[in-house]
Amino acid sequence: MQDEAQELSDVISMIDIHLDVPLADKDALLVYIAEAAGASGRVADPLRLLSGLRAREATLSTGLGGGLAFPHALAGPDDRPVLVMVRPRRPLPFDAVDDRPVDLVFAVIVPETDQGLHLRLLSALSRLCRNREVTALFRGAPDAAILSSSLQNLECQ
Repeated sequence: MQDEAQELSDVISMIDIHLDVPLADKDALLVYIAEAAGASGRVADPLRLLSGLRAREATLSTGLGGGLAFPHALAGPDDRPVLVMVRPRRPLPFDAVDDRPVDLVFAVIVPETDQGLHLRLLSALSRLCRNREVTALFRGAPDAAILSSSLQNLECQ
């Protein structure tokens, strides 16, 4: 788990963790993710990112079941990788494979020139979130600082 957490913590910081966000629906979540990635300074064109996120969801929902979703899209070639975590205030309908609403979202955004990183991050997230203790920690953390610290602590295990 150490290597997975290391790569994840390389692309997420406290400003990328958004807890108890009031969102109306799936599209509002996608807009929020694109705006957050733009505000972080890692994505120059949030509208392009939003278009990519919407296109991916139109192809097949990234709602994995168990309340998890991993929306993902490729950003511009000069953008930097970012992992945006969103914990909505209320679970959102997301067309997940188990038809359950989503309460924990990790958006993977990497430059179109680094599709290998894209796949590694999705794989690492998937493995990490199979651990119920880890997802319980993500769901229950009171603030971004504790979540960020928890992810870094996973690197040491």
